[in-house]
Amino acid sequence: MMFACPHCGGPLHRVDSSVECEAGHKFSVVQVGLEQARKSARAAWEAVRALEERANWARWVSSDPDLYGLAGDPQTLEDSAVRDDEMAGQLRRYAEALDKTLAEPI
Repeated sequence: MMFACPHCGGPLHRVDSSVECEAGHKFSVVQVGLEQARKSARAAWEAVRALEERANWARWVSSDPDLYGLAGDPQTLEDSAVRDDEMAGQLRRYAEALDKTLAEPI
């Protein structure tokens, strides 16, 4: 299994009871796990924001006859916005669950 160094992104390898990258950054196994959880939470929150922005864009475009002809018909845009909102909601729940794991001691 290959994991990336939280500092430089290089490959980590086991050294005694810790892990180290080729650049010499050294971490405990717990530190690497926490960084992976933080990274996952950040990515999930970024995805939530992107989906919410996409849904808002679709609704904005679908409400303006001068715009929706360029991007599709209003119903297709609204359907897309609904799907994006649903997916954002699912990802929000996942991101919130990740945030809770970060608050709990390992």
